Order: sequence, then C-alpha cells, then structure tokens
Amino acid sequence: LCRFAAHSLRGMQGLHSVCFGPKDSPIESLAKLTPEQLAEKNGDFQPAVVHVHNTLPLWSPSVYAAARAEGVPVVQTLHNFRLLCPAGTFYRAGKICEECAESSLARALKHRCWRGSYLQTAALVRLLRRHRRAGTWRDTVDLYLVKSRLMSEKLAAAGLIPPEKFMDA
Repeated sequence: LCRFAAHSLRGMQGLHSVCFGPKDSPIESLAKLTPEQLAEKNGDFQPAVVHVHNTLPLWSPSVYAAARAEGVPVVQTLHNFRLLCPAGTFYRAGKICEECAESSLARALKHRCWRGSYLQTAALVRLLRRHRRAGTWRDTVDLYLVKSRLMSEKLAAAGLIPPEKFMDA
C-alpha cells in the first residue's frame, strides 16, 4: 500500500510515494485493517491523492473509506474485469465467458472461477456482492483509469460506476 503526495522538485511537479512494506506490516495483513486503522497508519502524512491499483482479491476496499474520511480524492486504476467477473478475465475453458456480467455472480461458483476453488470463489463473490450493495465503487472512488473503452462501457452498463468517472488509458 503506497501513500502519495504531490511535491515540487527543482520547480517541477512530481509524485512522492511511501509504501508500507515488510518493515511496517506484511502486505497480506492490510486487508484486515479497518478504515480507522489505515488512517492511523497514515499518521501525519497528508496525501494530495490516493491512487489504488487492484485491491481485489487480496486487499480490502477499506482503503477508499480511509481516504474519503480524510477528504483525500481517490483514483483507482482497473487492470481487469474483476468487478464484473471473479476471474477478472471474461475467459473460461478456452473461450470468452461473460456469464457473471450477463446473469449473476453465482455463475462463478458453479465454475469455480477463482483459482479453481469453490471456497475462494465464494469468498470473492461475497465481497463483490457486499460492495455492490454498499455502492463502494460508485460512491468512494472519484476517478477510474481503465485500459480500454470496452472496460468502461461494461462497468457503466452494469450500473456499478457512473460513466463520467472513467478516463480511458
């Protein structure tokens, strides 16, 4: 987990990052932190923006709530289709699969889409459902950077993220 803040270097604007690593806490344990604990870990550091990459499935989206509580804008880069497809790829058994996007996340359970495991898929489906109901991706992220227009169109069509929150790469 990195913290970012704008700074000036010889008159040029840049980004400065400080990452939590092995000395602070194992990356895996960050998923267990509450938004309050994340804010406490941030300490006196005052980031201008929080830029997040791939919170799922190893990290919790609680990082968004911690940033929002501090009034810090959140930018999320999406590298895959995980919010619509637990596998993140829209690909299964050698062909395109959009069953979860077109029907229900329950389809992923039938196919054991995350790592071939029913239990791991079930945990991911539960997390996705909970954050969909809570409006996490709609309400707590200010801007999404996506790899393609296809990605933004699919996420907007599913009603998870308003179209105006996308910036195509």
